[in-house]
Amino acid sequence: MPKPARRIVTGHDESGRSVVLSDGMPPNVRDKGTGVDFIEIWSTAATPAPIRSSEPEPTDGALRVPPPAHGTRIRLNDFYPGHTQKLPERADGTDHAWENRSNRLARMAFILVDGAFSDELRTKLPENLEIYK
Repeated sequence: MPKPARRIVTGHDESGRSVVLSDGMPPNVRDKGTGVDFIEIWSTAATPAPIRSSEPEPTDGALRVPPPAHGTRIRLNDFYPGHTQKLPERADGTDHAWENRSNRLARMAFILVDGAFSDELRTKLPENLEIYK
């Protein structure tokens, strides 16, 4: 069971006043069976993010690591004690792995923002990696 997390979502009422729309555990918590819980906090599909009077839950949908094109993703990951992750044999542009060598839950916040590699940097990156294209 994931450690509690709190997400407060604000919005506007019919008269345009600021209100709290929700306050509590985010609705989408996913366990991939790997010793890590993925607690989806928020996601946007555009920058600047459109602000509407109402919208569907922004974290519904498939669990994906990168943010949408021109968007953002905010997530908490809970790494359970003893969790280890090996680097993939074929690098995918994300050269890292996470381990929790302690006997306590480790929580990490990820704030992902879509970006684009400059032409100058792209000439220095491996050509065979799909993520750079």
